[in-house]
Amino acid sequence: MRRRTCLAISLVLLLGMLGPSARAQSAEALQRKRAQVQTVLEQAVRVNDHVAVIVLLKDEPVATYRGTIRGLAATSLAVAPENHVQGRLDMASARSRAYVAYLQRQHDLFLTKMYRWIPEATVHHRYHVVLNGLALTVPAEKVELLASFPEVIEIFPIVEVFPESAPPTVRALPPLDVSHALMGAEELWEAVGGRERAGLGIKIGIVDTGVDFDHPMLRDAMLEPPPGFPKANTGEGLANGKVIVAKVFQSVIDRQANLDARFRTAQDLNGHGTHVASCAAGNIIDLTYFPGTRPVVISGVAPKAFLGSYRVCAPRCGLDSLLAGIEEAVRDGMDVINVSLGDPMNALLDRAATNAVSAGLVVVAAAGNDGPPPSRTQNAAGGTVRSPANAERVIAVGATTNAHQGAAASALGRVRLLEPQPPPELGELLGFRGLNGASPFPETALHAPLRDVDLIDNGVADGGGLACEPLPAGSLAGAIALIQRGQCTFATKNQNAAMAGAIAVLFYNSEAGGDTFITPNLGGAPLPALFLQRRAGLALKQFVDVSERAGRPPRVALERLDLPDETIVTLAIEPNQLADFSSRGPASSFAIKPDVVAPGLGSYAAVQDDDPRGDARFPVPPAVERGLQDPVYDPSGFAFRNGTSFAAPRVAGVAALLKQLRPGWTPAEIRSAILTTAWRPPRLQAQRVMDRGAGLVNMRAVARVLTTVDTPTHSFGAIRVRQSVTRTKTFTVKNHSAQLVTYRLSLTMPNADPAITATLNKTTFQVRPGGTGQFTLTLRISPTVAAGDWEGFISVSDDGATIPEPLYIPFWVRTMR
Repeated sequence: MRRRTCLAISLVLLLGMLGPSARAQSAEALQRKRAQVQTVLEQAVRVNDHVAVIVLLKDEPVATYRGTIRGLAATSLAVAPENHVQGRLDMASARSRAYVAYLQRQHDLFLTKMYRWIPEATVHHRYHVVLNGLALTVPAEKVELLASFPEVIEIFPIVEVFPESAPPTVRALPPLDVSHALMGAEELWEAVGGRERAGLGIKIGIVDTGVDFDHPMLRDAMLEPPPGFPKANTGEGLANGKVIVAKVFQSVIDRQANLDARFRTAQDLNGHGTHVASCAAGNIIDLTYFPGTRPVVISGVAPKAFLGSYRVCAPRCGLDSLLAGIEEAVRDGMDVINVSLGDPMNALLDRAATNAVSAGLVVVAAAGNDGPPPSRTQNAAGGTVRSPANAERVIAVGATTNAHQGAAASALGRVRLLEPQPPPELGELLGFRGLNGASPFPETALHAPLRDVDLIDNGVADGGGLACEPLPAGSLAGAIALIQRGQCTFATKNQNAAMAGAIAVLFYNSEAGGDTFITPNLGGAPLPALFLQRRAGLALKQFVDVSERAGRPPRVALERLDLPDETIVTLAIEPNQLADFSSRGPASSFAIKPDVVAPGLGSYAAVQDDDPRGDARFPVPPAVERGLQDPVYDPSGFAFRNGTSFAAPRVAGVAALLKQLRPGWTPAEIRSAILTTAWRPPRLQAQRVMDRGAGLVNMRAVARVLTTVDTPTHSFGAIRVRQSVTRTKTFTVKNHSAQLVTYRLSLTMPNADPAITATLNKTTFQVRPGGTGQFTLTLRISPTVAAGDWEGFISVSDDGATIPEPLYIPFWVRTMR
């Protein structure tokens, strides 16, 4: 009873001392805390029967403090722009140190008070820079009491977060790592002095599972750590001239789980962070003589940049440790932070990332791998983008296809058409074997008739048969079933085919998935399976239909490849397509997300080569083992992986190069340059802005652009239309060049309802060198408008003076009746 009345007592006592307006605000704040307490009790992880929480205290963190306390000068760059080092928040300045000391004293005073009432509480992390708060564990029955302290402004649950890597997938082999060419890297490398100088002097923080400090991509004998580095919080001595920070932050989830002490290491035991770091800034490596690898030259986008490794998954990833890693990266003076971890709709994580941007850092985050809605992770606006990519000032990155996918021969199989005589293009088709099935992939070739499930449950070759419902008994007796991906799980399709008498399954990709490969999870289903590209599946469908009409049902062989298991095989796919797993917008605030896309499907880069068990190499309780991430491992030290996790660090590398090229530019200007210069190949152009953002990162244009826009994308949000509505947005353009520039504007709003019109207040204007100019977009909506999502874009050009290709500024609105 005492627990239930804590907040109520606080409310009565406080309201009696306040005026009417203040009473209303205080009541609202306490009601909000009451709702947050309920969320904590429902969602927070439990540690030794205690609840893990983060409390925010009443003072602003260093990144946003505006000087409101007598005797303590402002630290926020927005108010005190002089409090910087190379554009970043100066944590070593007298004013920053004084304010941190003040926050520390306030923490101590609060804890002294708290311990009198909650002696069982334990402090796990303190936050001063991007947040002002504490990570605590307290008894569940004391959570309301904790929230009732007036020093506590908000309370949040500590939850587990996860890397944004997608299921494994597989494409002809170009001579270099092709993701760079797809983004036009050569011109930006040339602008900073060549690839051998790309990223020099810039520091990229990788907040992830750590890195493999011994990996050749993450060592560089030519680099010397800058003054004050290397830095570490363990005594392992892992940091080197390339990776200049080696720190680990263990979540409360694991710190009280009595785990093996060897987990508290900065070394990457999983491999995810190693792949991420090498995509951003991996050293230039010729793999010709590395056994078990592709014979290519490989590097990160910014191969000469320094890396700071912040291991926040040790072994599990908690919100508290992720926040600690972001905070520490700001303290250490990183220029760019990459976060390829995420949590659905986490306001605290969004706030921390936003405050890191306020501290002068560029923050790049993976959008997530939840695909288009509907999804169990979708937000209130209907999007699936995860936090911190959800934050408006963060660069949120979705994934596109590379020019290839690949895997070891042991993960692949092939299907050969035996009779009737097939056309040359159907002689042999490669695909990915299913995983976790009850039956192994056949050791010897499996010969059988091929049946198209469409012809069985629809009777036509172009029907919608997906084998998601039971099929007629015996309809696939002794056959290999051809089934399209979609609507239900691979396990369900496999089970239904087995019940109809099939002996194996050929899956092919859906229209949304296109010509990419994935490894289907069979979930214990009985039949061996192979996954094919969509074009292969459609060609087989046509061949089956024609053959059966001619009375000659086709026979095929399903078999392994005639290659050693460890041989790396690459399969060609069409590049620059949106990956079907890439999360979609809008953000929970209805902002346009993702911001841009980059290659993330078929990413070939470094992985850990120490242990195929990953984090499970050390003994853990079964409950912990179930929460461990799949290892990102290959004995060669290099592997293909998929996910927005690996698209984001490529953009982090681009941000580092732009910071090197334009050292005086702010995070907002760097974000603008990356977003407004993005390009849209035909397949991306056809996608919605909430699917692909501004488009594919265009390093050619980034190298030459000298105009930025304060708002590179704009959402008018969701508008309930009962009468005519008018909305306006003013954009500010900055000319970074030394010449007078004449800008020209145009507006396009394709496929819009006639009841929506968009106009600009001007079509041309001039801006002096180093100056700014403005234009205004007006949106008018009549009450006859249909409900829906509408989008358009503004194009800005200047005959090539500062804009190599027209800048693209998308806008969006949702209308509701």
